Amino acid sequence: MGLYEKLKRASFSLNDKTNLLQNGYIISEMPLWTKLHQRHGYPAMGLSRGQFLEILYEALPHSQETVRTGCRVVDLQITANGVTAVLQDGRTEEASIVIGSDGVWSKTKEALQQLNTELDTEMFSTRINFQGLYGKAPAMSGVKPGTFYETRSNGIATQVVGSEGTMLFSLIQTVDTSTPVPRKYTLEDREAMASRFAEVQVAPGVRFKDVWRIAERETATMVNQEEGYAANWHHGRLVIVGDAAHKMTSISGLGLNTGLHSAAVLVNQLHDIHRLNKDPPAFLIEDAFATYYNIRQSETYSAFRLGQSLTRNVTWSSWADWIWDRFIMPWLNQDYIICDRISPLVSRGQLLSYVPFQELKGVVPWQSQSKERY
Repeated sequence: MGLYEKLKRASFSLNDKTNLLQNGYIISEMPLWTKLHQRHGYPAMGLSRGQFLEILYEALPHSQETVRTGCRVVDLQITANGVTAVLQDGRTEEASIVIGSDGVWSKTKEALQQLNTELDTEMFSTRINFQGLYGKAPAMSGVKPGTFYETRSNGIATQVVGSEGTMLFSLIQTVDTSTPVPRKYTLEDREAMASRFAEVQVAPGVRFKDVWRIAERETATMVNQEEGYAANWHHGRLVIVGDAAHKMTSISGLGLNTGLHSAAVLVNQLHDIHRLNKDPPAFLIEDAFATYYNIRQSETYSAFRLGQSLTRNVTWSSWADWIWDRFIMPWLNQDYIICDRISPLVSRGQLLSYVPFQELKGVVPWQSQSKERY
């Protein structure tokens, strides 16, 4: 796509990971991203999701014409040769297919449920067991550039990473929500959550209240951290991808990454059938969607379950989680964690099969093969 160098310039490097308790005591350290760089050839790049979206948007041809904001879809109507999307303002849009990358409260997933009333549409129904607060602040002493700090305690966890000029932070706390519904949080809600973390050390000697004092509070975001996994991803001309199909908390860092790899597989399948037929019939579209699901289901489900486990480990959701996170994980061999648990996920990364690029290589070969590498 030609965006690698631009992303690299906009990001900061990630090198090490430090795990600590809320009193600042370090329980383990590892050169996680340095080793992954050596093994796979690509550096880990730290940047906010907003920066990432901005770079993608600016690279999209005719972005102002092709991307329309403020157009909430309220209904999807299947026609003989396509799909009609009904917008909140009453306008309609006609399309041959709809790809629902519309998040955990997906209208596309809702339409799939209505079309498949005899099926369980969610293998794990959407639950809200966690809330998150995200933001950025100027760099400060005590937060080493390139080090990813993760604090854990009973019911809470924090993640902080910094560069020479900026640091990003993420807080997560457990909540008891019996009825999951989307919700927008206020400035008062954000302040209340931040106050709970005030004395938590997000890096050795750095309390969150010191970070919050200089943080860009107007851009900080508080959200529900939903979890859910859809059993049915497609029907006819409708298909879902990303959080609509598999929603995880931010702790594992697998949510966005898993969604991007799923999107790559989906567009590869669509590209293949479009090359054969510029106006593919419904059965070819359904075959492409089914192939996409079959390729991605196993790995996304494993990532979803891993995300569930990691989130509960670091927030000490049970005695078993506390023992595992506090005493067993720090004593595990670092090479086992990096080489046996994380590296295989990276090496199975999906590619846009029709986009030529200059591949970087590490000591571990890539399992996916592009037809257009040079």
